[in-house]
Amino acid sequence: MVVSLGGSGECLKVVNQPGNVRPSDAAAKALKEVLPRVRRHFRNALVRGDTDFDRSDIFNAAIDEGAYFAIGARVYPNRAALVGAIAEKNWKPFFPRAEREEGGEPSRHGYTRNWRRQRAAERGYRRLRTVKQWLSEIDYQPHGLASACRMIVRRVLIEETNGQGSLFKHFRYRLVLTNLPCSYTACEVIDLTYQRCDQENVIEQFGQGIAGWRMPVAEFRGNSAWLQIARLAWNLGKWIAQIALPSEVVRWEWKRFRRHFVYIAAKVLKSGRRLVVRLAGSHRFLPDILNDHVRIQN
Repeated sequence: MVVSLGGSGECLKVVNQPGNVRPSDAAAKALKEVLPRVRRHFRNALVRGDTDFDRSDIFNAAIDEGAYFAIGARVYPNRAALVGAIAEKNWKPFFPRAEREEGGEPSRHGYTRNWRRQRAAERGYRRLRTVKQWLSEIDYQPHGLASACRMIVRRVLIEETNGQGSLFKHFRYRLVLTNLPCSYTACEVIDLTYQRCDQENVIEQFGQGIAGWRMPVAEFRGNSAWLQIARLAWNLGKWIAQIALPSEVVRWEWKRFRRHFVYIAAKVLKSGRRLVVRLAGSHRFLPDILNDHVRIQN
């Protein structure tokens, strides 16, 4: 279970758990340890997570530490009944952020042809396509909370097709529970909530980049120690990137960071009482490395 910091990707805490428990079982305790440190450096803190973290102990842990939460919620029968009772006039059209930046038009970021979608159409596979989306909001008090919070509802119209053409359309609902103030619109809450998806890249790079999920020994405590070593190695790269390197380096994959700023051809010479490091002039990022070295020394 990984607790990471949005934006920088810094790993605040990693917990080794048995394989027969939910990842969210350790989340409330981890938040009580992490949030006080975060609150010392930031005015506000927002806890985000997927539907597995839809738990009252996590909500209460965030509230007790003075933080906000915006967590994907499960569609339980009682929640589905509340959603079904929303009047049609209370639904407002919703466009994803990429489409809003382009004036409500479908996103044009994918310049290459979607071969996977084309192959599925040629073979007559069942395909699902988002046609339109709406947003609404209701008050809801989850079990275990002392007061009500906001439940943001996103209604998605799905069109199902196959080799014979369009079959039918149906609605799907996505829920978000949050205690963010009403100064945040429902659209802003959705944007903040789904920015957590970038943290999936942190989890992937933590495993593929530095082999953090390798679990090298057949012992629970030993693997827990390995995770802490991997976390420190990961954070060391993020700290260096934030302190001295260009801002875009923070989002680089670990392999690219290692090749550009770790694996560097150099000669180490002793000249009198000095230790001289000579770097290869052909290195692409040599000017950045020299400037950053001076910046760190200062």
